[in-house]
Amino acid sequence: MDWKLTYEMAPEPPPAMQWEVYEKRAKRAWQKLLRSEAAKDENAIHAFLEQHPSFVPGAFSFPSSGHYPFPTAVISKPPLSALGIKIPDFLWIAVDSFTLYPVFVEIENPTKRWLTKNGSQHSDLSQAQTQLAQWKAWFSKPENQGVFLENFQIPRRMRELEFRPQYVLVHGSREEFDKQPHMRALAAKFRREDEHLMTFNRLEPVWKAQHCLCVKKTGSYYEAVSIPPTVELSPHVAMDWQHIRGKEEAAKASPWLTEERRKFLIRRFAYWDQWAKNCDGNFASSSKSFE
Repeated sequence: MDWKLTYEMAPEPPPAMQWEVYEKRAKRAWQKLLRSEAAKDENAIHAFLEQHPSFVPGAFSFPSSGHYPFPTAVISKPPLSALGIKIPDFLWIAVDSFTLYPVFVEIENPTKRWLTKNGSQHSDLSQAQTQLAQWKAWFSKPENQGVFLENFQIPRRMRELEFRPQYVLVHGSREEFDKQPHMRALAAKFRREDEHLMTFNRLEPVWKAQHCLCVKKTGSYYEAVSIPPTVELSPHVAMDWQHIRGKEEAAKASPWLTEERRKFLIRRFAYWDQWAKNCDGNFASSSKSFE
């Protein structure tokens, strides 16, 4: 097939923040938060991760994949009202060539414990794993999987893949095991199939997620929550971002964007949305920068 370029690139766009610069700055901010009293407040932790979605684990992990999650964004507090139970903190709709991996991420706080003094599973961890078990039971039913695919508007090309949800729990601190190294082996046995348990110390920005937004699902729409300063515009992300409203408002509110970069993104979002609506999904890539 003879594909042609169907889009126009912006001349000399103001650059996105370089990943190396962002990574250092974001890690400092994250460690400062974890050392502060605010770390005891799960809302403060959640707000940070909304602004920095590359810290949220699971987008490219199950297994390691080069495919962007849909819709090139992490979903904050995904509405799973049909469950009738506590909704997750975050959801990645990850994918590889054969499998669709909805990754449900539950964020506790760094002060919660894994183990009792005698090495038994702490009630903090038991309660958190009960939430994972409830989600697993619901998604084990094929009819509920169909409800999920419909409600989250999963593209038809992805609905034919094997459906394999994953569950991530971020809980407690590494310091608990630094004081009792022999307890690590005991804690490792708490993980169950398709569950991934980690401490807050494991969270760090993942380069592959540098172009991912944070969104919320409201009714039949995705709404942008934040625009990280590392994102760049391209036909690849535009195909997903056309489904996300409010990108301009999110850019105005995103604190790490420079004013020049903010204004540029606000101007170009509309261009790429319109291009994506008119594109049939077949397009050539340029070796030059997009934007």
